[in-house]
Amino acid sequence: VIGTGIAPEIDLRGTNGASIATGDTTPSAVDGTDFGNLPVVGATDSHVFSVTNLGTATLYLTNAPAVTITGAHAANFTVTAQPATNIAVSAGTTFTLQFDPSAIGVRTGIVNIANNDTNETPYTFTVIGTGTDPEIDLRGTNGASVASGDTSPSTADGTDFGDVNIAGGTRDHTFAVTNLGSGQLNLTGSPPVS
Repeated sequence: VIGTGIAPEIDLRGTNGASIATGDTTPSAVDGTDFGNLPVVGATDSHVFSVTNLGTATLYLTNAPAVTITGAHAANFTVTAQPATNIAVSAGTTFTLQFDPSAIGVRTGIVNIANNDTNETPYTFTVIGTGTDPEIDLRGTNGASVASGDTSPSTADGTDFGDVNIAGGTRDHTFAVTNLGSGQLNLTGSPPVS
């Protein structure tokens, strides 16, 4: 008598085709499991991951939805495109994971893929991203702070230009804009100061 045992074999890859082992708890920019720094307001980042069946039988992703996120900041990670759930031998599928930080600091989640590969179910790996936030600071002459919305010009901070002759008189004051936050500050006007 003769028989051939067959079994599915899940393989997961991140960006650049880098392999991600099941149970991986060390996110990296190389495989796309580290989303890097992203502003808390107005920005998202998406990474595509691939699931391939290297086995000899159909691979089934058995949860609905197929990919779920758990962990401390699961709500900051969303699967925006789910993979196919039946993967033929030597075939593959992809899913897209989006990072949208809700707060400043490190945000983590765990990707879970239940499947019929008996020694790698659920297939899990940790993802990470960092929420950042710019903080504008404006200083006038002598390094004096100028608060946003200030309606009381002062010679101390250079917002009061004093007396200037109407005919041919000018006076320049230099102001400094500093970013005291943890994310890039963009001056979005055109021109930036008006």
